[in-house]
Amino acid sequence: MNSSIFFPVAPGFAGVSPVAATPASPLGSSLGRGRRRRRSYMVAQTAPKQRSRLSSSGFTLVEVLATLMLLGIVLPAVNMALISASTAGESAKNRTQAASLAQSKLSEMITGYTWNGGGPMSGDFGNEAPGFRWQAAVNSWTDGTQNVAFSQLDIKVLWNAHNREESITVSSLVYIRPVPAS
Repeated sequence: MNSSIFFPVAPGFAGVSPVAATPASPLGSSLGRGRRRRRSYMVAQTAPKQRSRLSSSGFTLVEVLATLMLLGIVLPAVNMALISASTAGESAKNRTQAASLAQSKLSEMITGYTWNGGGPMSGDFGNEAPGFRWQAAVNSWTDGTQNVAFSQLDIKVLWNAHNREESITVSSLVYIRPVPAS
């Protein structure tokens, strides 16, 4: 930082300002009485020259390298975040579709009474949902207090995602109809 003092320049002096050669005295002008004061001239300093238009346009090599380094650090992190978000979105979509398919198959099996040996217990969903398949299982169920004729019907929907098998299971209790005596 430049510590020199800037003096205002009056028009007509062309950058030259008169300055007293002796410092001001707190006692007044009694010192130096009888002597003629000499005046000297100090050239007022001007602002530093601005860079030429050619050298100030564009970026320096250091700025470009710093920007490239920052991009090299930030872009892979952003890329991984986007891949992770995409994978999570796809997984959520598949789980939602599988839950809907399982609920639909469960309703179909209960209303058609196909869970009690009257129909297939596994298969796929065909063109409705390619890549998804289902399995059904019937397990006995008791509430622990009395012997009630309920069974638990489980529908498991399976699909492959990212080289591993995913699944979701939907369950319901179903009533076993007593066989009428003939």
